[in-house]
Amino acid sequence: MADSNISGLWSDYTLGSNAPKLVAGREVNSTLGKDDFLKLLVTQLQYQDPMNPMDDKEFIAQMAQFSALEQMQNMNATTTKTQAFSMIGKIAVGTIYNEVNGTYEQIAGEVTHVTVKKGEPYLMVSGREMMVSDVEEVYDMTMKSIQSNIATSQSLGLIGKYIQSVVYENGQPVDYIEGKVDYVKFENGSPVFVVGNKDVYPADVAGVADAKMLIGRKVTTDAFGEEEITGVSFIQGKPVINAGGSINLDDLSHLTDALRNVGQNITYGQVSGAVSGIKIDNGKVYFMVGTEHVAYTDYKKISE
Repeated sequence: MADSNISGLWSDYTLGSNAPKLVAGREVNSTLGKDDFLKLLVTQLQYQDPMNPMDDKEFIAQMAQFSALEQMQNMNATTTKTQAFSMIGKIAVGTIYNEVNGTYEQIAGEVTHVTVKKGEPYLMVSGREMMVSDVEEVYDMTMKSIQSNIATSQSLGLIGKYIQSVVYENGQPVDYIEGKVDYVKFENGSPVFVVGNKDVYPADVAGVADAKMLIGRKVTTDAFGEEEITGVSFIQGKPVINAGGSINLDDLSHLTDALRNVGQNITYGQVSGAVSGIKIDNGKVYFMVGTEHVAYTDYKKISE
């Protein structure tokens, strides 16, 4: 950890990686510490004129100054440590110097603990060390409470919205839930969405929309023609939709994204026009544009 004032160049912060590199040289200490004061006093005594020695009153006065300086520095060190330990559990914002790329960067987060190195306390913020002197703002609120407030606000905002949820077990998708959020309940302070007679946990939410995403939408297949999707299931981790019959899919998200483009104009090579519908063939999703079919994966590559 280097002092945030090591270069004295504000351009280090603004130029980022283009900032001029620092050249190592003799470090100049602009502050007079108690060790420096003692060295000066000893040197003064060593080289005093034996015929005209230092007046004892002057010596006592300088010793008093030395004692006062030592007490002041000890008090400052104690105050700094007290400030550091009082920040544990709070949110700290500050700017530190990054020795790796030679730039200044702002970090923020909860102060998880404090370490003391050579008498200097360092705050641990978002996995980085920050000196107390580098702290610019402190908030008396824990990160957990902030996250909880944000989660609660976002969750209540989803009432009346359609959510799409994929439930996993042992890393494999096993269930699909889609519908309008009727209300939000809380279990141990954490929000749970109620969709029909099913509970949906925030970690399982795959999508949010103002209208239906898959269930109730129509798709076309060679086997069943145009049919409405009535359900989604998974067989050995692979998605299967029910639209007049069971239809295998390579990727459920491809179908969800493709359906969002129905009615929109797209251009792919010589094909241009409005998407009239979605077709599924051998697990792959296609846009229907007039009499032409455009593979979703091909169009996605050129549109990104």
